[in-house]
Amino acid sequence: YTLHKVLQGLLDQYTIAGSSLALQLAIGLAAYVGGRLERVLSTSGLTHHWATLNMEYGGMNDVLWQLAAITGRPEHRRWASLFDK
Repeated sequence: YTLHKVLQGLLDQYTIAGSSLALQLAIGLAAYVGGRLERVLSTSGLTHHWATLNMEYGGMNDVLWQLAAITGRPEHRRWASLFDK
């Protein structure tokens, strides 16, 4: 939940105020989240990941899709899709 809110705030700062620093921080935070996702997938598998999404996961899919739309980076699309359920 908290990561989603921080990431959304950074994207808002970028889209509303034009802060390139906020975008760079958002990209870095997304890389942190993505790294954690990739570790879960490599150690526990996709089934385990989907099971964890049965709990609250906030709006991570939405905010990561927003970031993917801004950057066009395939890794951002991949990480966003991993929160789609």
